[in-house]
Amino acid sequence: MAAKTFTVSWTLDRSTYTQPITLLQTPDGITTLQQHLRELEIPPSETLIVLEATPSYWVRLAVALHAAGYILSVVNPMQVHHWAKSLPRRGKTDALDARMLTQYAVERQPRPWSPPPEVYHECARTLATRPGRECALANGVVSCDDQCGTI
Repeated sequence: MAAKTFTVSWTLDRSTYTQPITLLQTPDGITTLQQHLRELEIPPSETLIVLEATPSYWVRLAVALHAAGYILSVVNPMQVHHWAKSLPRRGKTDALDARMLTQYAVERQPRPWSPPPEVYHECARTLATRPGRECALANGVVSCDDQCGTI
């Protein structure tokens, strides 16, 4: 997953993987992914999607797919990296990474993810419009500096 694009791959039978496709990291790109997934005729509630938690690029996609009813797992890239070292591959491309994450999903069945409370997103939006602000999430409480207020 990158700032402008994301690459996806999937499997229906846990052994044959699709050719990865790259889509734009935009609402249209997310809609295109959802159209591809609907064409598979598998209910969203039975579809596991695994994303790596790369900076913040994954958030928009994860929230949109979760809202559409898909089961999401957001995994630590370092854990996936160490797992991938055990595989007989050495290349590093977005397409290979997408295929590898699909294999990781099949083998590891990572736990489902749910978005944080809306208050977290509200604080993040505030910070995006006011550079230099700090926001922290600790013990389930989101707080921003005194300009944002405490939420």
